[in-house]
Amino acid sequence: IRLGALVGGGDQGGNARRFIEAVLWVAQTGAYWSDLPREFGSWHGIYVRFLRRAQDGNWEGVLACLAPQDPRALDLHALVQRYLHRNNTKHLSRAMRAS
Repeated sequence: IRLGALVGGGDQGGNARRFIEAVLWVAQTGAYWSDLPREFGSWHGIYVRFLRRAQDGNWEGVLACLAPQDPRALDLHALVQRYLHRNNTKHLSRAMRAS
């Protein structure tokens, strides 16, 4: 399975792996994105890429490759759901203010 295909965007294998490892690091540590170690790359770029993939549903493929009870899968699922909920809430708040 190509990691680039799982997270979309046609990423090269090494770049996709590093991106997934960065997201898993945030999910597992609960740290702020800005605390992401520099070895993973630009925290802001990874954060934006994570959000886009979450909104597109691309994390389902990564989750499917991990065992259901794998702590990484549970942490990643929780992170994705938290950000999807936060973005949907912001969207709903704007829509309610506009009406």
